[in-house]
Amino acid sequence: MGRKRDRAAKGRPFGQRNRLHGGFRRRAALRIIRCLYTHKAPALRGEIPMIRPTLRFGSHGADVSLLQSALNLWTASRLAQLVPDGQFGSKTTSKVKEYQGFCKLVPDAIVGPKTWGMLEALIAQLVGMATPPPGDKPASALGDSVVAAAEAALLRWGWTTSSQPSPSNERIAAALCANPASPQRPRQGGMGLQKIFQDANAAGAYISRCPTITAAAVSKWQEMDAGNWRNANDLCAWCGIFCIYVYRTAGVHVPGGWAQHSKNVFDSTVFRRITDYSSVFPGCIGVVSGIAPGGRNHHFIVTSNGNDRMESIDGNAFGPDRNDKSKGNKSVIARNEYSYAALRQETAYFLAPVSAA
Repeated sequence: MGRKRDRAAKGRPFGQRNRLHGGFRRRAALRIIRCLYTHKAPALRGEIPMIRPTLRFGSHGADVSLLQSALNLWTASRLAQLVPDGQFGSKTTSKVKEYQGFCKLVPDAIVGPKTWGMLEALIAQLVGMATPPPGDKPASALGDSVVAAAEAALLRWGWTTSSQPSPSNERIAAALCANPASPQRPRQGGMGLQKIFQDANAAGAYISRCPTITAAAVSKWQEMDAGNWRNANDLCAWCGIFCIYVYRTAGVHVPGGWAQHSKNVFDSTVFRRITDYSSVFPGCIGVVSGIAPGGRNHHFIVTSNGNDRMESIDGNAFGPDRNDKSKGNKSVIARNEYSYAALRQETAYFLAPVSAA
């Protein structure tokens, strides 16, 4: 009963992203996804994700196709794209092991509840691909996709005024320990933060530090001038990483992710720079550059612009209540707002999306 084994996607160079745009394969994959998943992912609605079967080498069927399609959206992979043919063979085994190792799970190639749990965000992206954007999608329409992705991240991982640190709470507060009594000292929302870092293609050293936090790091997060220490011993400021994660999740063309940001920011095929605040549209990345050497450099996703004021969703925000610094730094995903006057004071500029991936 010879089993079919996976094969790399035909007609594409090794490692090239297999975009599910057009053709029989895309339509077949999306039919499978619609059958296996609702139009709104349970994880994004705060509901308990549906129970999925345990998969391993030799498994076959629609759930394997869903697994393969989700893994193809994992941008940090160093392996070739999979053909979502529903056959769990050697290439799917290697891809699953790679993903499990990245997520600090046992790399046994057995897809059980923990592995499915880490895949839910990728599966949610697949649902959003039911009507994928064309390559010539207008910038404003790309911006709408960006805002939707930012709102989804806020809904799943955003910290609220009622949130409390707990290993069972996936909401992110990167400056806090979820359980100081644990020898492992899990970072609050560390696994979600790790996904943001890895999908944005941040530096590997930071990706590996996301799941845990030392007592010294917790203290240093409360010091405004301890950035160099945190960069060397814990995490860098991740507001820009969050923005690139959102762009890549929304299907915006950002080659190389955060690792290439210092180059992309000057590349007109990746970003269009805007300095006229009235021309900024939802989905642009705001960059507050600081008015003096050493001034803060903060990035955010614009969600609305009007009446000389912009609203936003920020990563690495001080706290959930409009950055109320009196309550200490939590390093969270939260809503924020900026007046034009404040933006001018801090020489802000904006980056607009140019094209779909």
